[in-house]
Amino acid sequence: MSVVFPIQDKPRYAKYTATAGQTMFAIPFEFQQNRDIKVQKTLAGEITPAELVQVTDYTVAGAGVFEGGSFTLVTAAAAGDVLEVWGEAVLDRITSVVQAGKFKAAAHDTEHDRHRIIQQELKRENERTVRGPLGYAAPEIKGTPTEGKALVYDADGNLIPGPDAGDIAAAQPSAAAAAASAAEAAGYVAQLAWRMSCRAATISNITLSGEQTVDGVALVTGNRCLVKNQAAAEDNGIYVVDGGAWARASDADAWDKLVSAVTVAEQGTANADTIWICTSDQGGTLGTTGLTWQQKLANGVVASDDTTFTGNITLANGLTVPALITVPQNFTLSNPGGSTEMQINKAGSGFLARLWGLANNVRRWAFDLGDSTVEGGSNTGSDAALKAYDDFGAFLFDVVKFRRHNRQTLLYGELTFPNDNIIAWNNGSVLAVGSGSPNGVVDARAGIYIQVDGGANMLWAKTNNVLNNTGWVVK
Repeated sequence: MSVVFPIQDKPRYAKYTATAGQTMFAIPFEFQQNRDIKVQKTLAGEITPAELVQVTDYTVAGAGVFEGGSFTLVTAAAAGDVLEVWGEAVLDRITSVVQAGKFKAAAHDTEHDRHRIIQQELKRENERTVRGPLGYAAPEIKGTPTEGKALVYDADGNLIPGPDAGDIAAAQPSAAAAAASAAEAAGYVAQLAWRMSCRAATISNITLSGEQTVDGVALVTGNRCLVKNQAAAEDNGIYVVDGGAWARASDADAWDKLVSAVTVAEQGTANADTIWICTSDQGGTLGTTGLTWQQKLANGVVASDDTTFTGNITLANGLTVPALITVPQNFTLSNPGGSTEMQINKAGSGFLARLWGLANNVRRWAFDLGDSTVEGGSNTGSDAALKAYDDFGAFLFDVVKFRRHNRQTLLYGELTFPNDNIIAWNNGSVLAVGSGSPNGVVDARAGIYIQVDGGANMLWAKTNNVLNNTGWVVK
């Protein structure tokens, strides 16, 4: 530090809000020459400053004075005008250290002062920059900055021109919608108690002890297993496999931990990568009250672990609709004992689909799609029938039946109206439409056959009441 002209650590900057008619403002830091001072003014109510020109717009006093000096406006400021003054030392030498072969300490000291002033100003400017953490390499601006465009980081951490205000405004509705969707999803997830995944999930009743294979997965000690098919439903839950007796997992060892619990089965022949939710309600007792699990397919759609499903889907708007159930081929779906029964059997071994109707728990009717016990080959599963049952649930007759048989479409059965006017097809009677002669092709007791292939014989009848494919007569 110079004793004659000590340089203090100052930001070398000051800002003032002018009063009406004010012209003089202080420069609260040392400066060596008038040309080392810069001033800018922002008019009241505006945001963009304008740099003033020394002598033309203002004059400076106090160069070389320790306490600093002042600047005076040529034109008085208006109330609210903002004036800013800062030091910006000109980067040249103003003295010569050696002159005429003699060393001048004062000149040397003056030059050191100027160096310190410049250092202070560099420090001030550096503090105005965007800085990263220590050890962080500053980003490079790539491309040409464009007016109105924001700068964004690229994959390498450099800055490139990004969106403008219009782009951002256009994206806001999508962003708002995405935020709303995320909030809705978060709300839905918050209602579920997600648990750690299980390596496998059961497909049948098992013994809850020892290392064993479940759904094709060889489970070992420490694996988690979703047990959901026990004969005693109170034993269902999430267990940790052990060489001895299995214990319930710590995150599923209390009833309250299992209400709305959700877990994932990681592996398995039938259950790999499936999601399961515990549908048991609050108020149960673990080990006493039965626990039920259903597969979670999508929002509001579930499939049962034993292909049995009851209940409805409640939509987001509160509307309740019947559940949509998809059953893969070779599976049977049933709901015995309820207000309706649905049965879907494996193709080729019974009814492909059957919807039962019950009243007072007694089967009254059934709608069948495809009776493979009657049909075979390419015709399997090609009929539809509405069947009637007695008061004990025993089958009586087909009320009406449509069958595609040997390229003919047949309609037969018995149809009764409640006003005692009866239109009846006794079992085996037929009203049929097809190509070619029915003789040797269409089985019936009695019926009418309409030939539609353009031949001369168009109407056939059968009246012998013997169930065979002969006896058809042209009418």
